[in-house]
Amino acid sequence: GLACAKTLCEAGADVRVLERSGDVGGRVRSDVVDGFILDRGFQVFLTQYPEARRVFDYERLDLREFIPGALVQLDDKRHLVGDPFRRPQDLPAGALAPVGSLIDKATVALFSLKQVAQVPEDIFAKPDMSTDSFLRDELGLSDVMIDRFFRPFYQGIFLAPLEEQSSRMFEFVFNMFAIGAAALPSKGMGEVPRQLEQALPPGTVETGVTVTAVAPREVRCQSAVDGKRGLLRKRVATRVIESDAVVIAAERPALEDISGCAEVGGTEAGRASTALYFAIDGPPPIEAPVLLLNGRNRLASGASSDAPTVNNVCFPSSVAPAYAPAGKSLVSVTIVGSPPQDDAELEASVRKQLAAWFGADEVRDWRFLRSYRIQYAQPTQAEARGSAFARDARLPSGLYRCGDHTSSPTLNGALESGRMAAEAVLADLAARRE
Repeated sequence: GLACAKTLCEAGADVRVLERSGDVGGRVRSDVVDGFILDRGFQVFLTQYPEARRVFDYERLDLREFIPGALVQLDDKRHLVGDPFRRPQDLPAGALAPVGSLIDKATVALFSLKQVAQVPEDIFAKPDMSTDSFLRDELGLSDVMIDRFFRPFYQGIFLAPLEEQSSRMFEFVFNMFAIGAAALPSKGMGEVPRQLEQALPPGTVETGVTVTAVAPREVRCQSAVDGKRGLLRKRVATRVIESDAVVIAAERPALEDISGCAEVGGTEAGRASTALYFAIDGPPPIEAPVLLLNGRNRLASGASSDAPTVNNVCFPSSVAPAYAPAGKSLVSVTIVGSPPQDDAELEASVRKQLAAWFGADEVRDWRFLRSYRIQYAQPTQAEARGSAFARDARLPSGLYRCGDHTSSPTLNGALESGRMAAEAVLADLAARRE
């Protein structure tokens, strides 16, 4: 929605953004708890995303990069799988890591090298299949390489078994990692939507506004206002805003509560993710800015993913120091899905798993900060596989739509859908004036 508003404002349109919550960003937001910056679910910023490069001022975001590749946890040992082209110093460790054969690693290295000559348009023009099939049949990788590296890595990105992921999305994101970097803004992922908001004219965004109904030329909404004669009690005010065009930028589940959104469509099913954050007094057990994968975590296609198994661990303050107060460290733990356990049970289960990785004495002293259970962390890919991910922004009624549920389940897809919706609005408004 903010990307759509930015494009419209740059074209000279008078825009109003109505945000239901108290702040902008949707799922891309950050909270500050006891001086720690907690992103609402573990997220990274891929610097090579085409839309991100078009929209953001990277210098202002002050991006801090991860080391290319990842550490893989196998029982009580960790093994580095790196990028031999950008970090040749990691080549010996990667060659010896029990994460696939030397042939597997040479195949992946060659595939990575070929990404320099590929552009996203070429990738999305390819025939689609499951990522699992692509890795096995197209690249010829072994079960060990797939299960110990690609499975936990891409489960953490797309929150689904490889059998339910699109090979085009796999290759697109692989391309982004191979050419660019994974990073964190120095002050948290919440800085991403904040920069978009700051690019809009003052007063464009209204927060705390609940949209109840939409039509092609008007929006009905409610917001809390102060009571009459200085009474402290708030009252709900209903108003109708008329406009030349209405763009629906709410995430897919929220559309159920808005009258007039039945035709919006998009990918209805979603993927869940759970994040837990812990505070450490002192340095983290891994001080390098690198992601740690659970090389034993395999999601089964079509099966429940409710078991609270750690998929990946990150120490964000090792990447961007401002994520934690001076002298302290932040731990981010990701579980794919939404476990049925309550917070206390979930924390205990996670601590038990992490104790096997880092030692019981170490983990016992970690202080639990907060958990986030994101039921709709991103749309599924199943409905879009075999067809174009990007859907038309125009709806038959005259409304417009954007969001990752109408595009690919990435930040790039969300930004692109916003720009495309704005361009459709501008083209149609121009045609009306002719």
